[in-house]
Amino acid sequence: MDSFKRKIIRNQEYFARLIAYIHNNPIHYGFVSDLNDWPQSSWNAYLLDKRTRLNIEEALHWFGNKVSFIHFHQNLKIKDLALSFDF
Repeated sequence: MDSFKRKIIRNQEYFARLIAYIHNNPIHYGFVSDLNDWPQSSWNAYLLDKRTRLNIEEALHWFGNKVSFIHFHQNLKIKDLALSFDF
């Protein structure tokens, strides 16, 4: 059974919520209490401008800028966020 699924992202809100959902999974499952403490996350690449295969500039553009990106992540409730996806 394939453990990965693909889904076309058709709007900005869904894209933003999906990125935040992925970044907040380590907190949701109790591995860490702060996003900065999970080194395997792309969260750090966004904040520290690390070289990566991710198109960080495009993702930040969807949020508006880096400050909005951080604010969005800090102000969401992961349980509410998880309910909005139909994986």
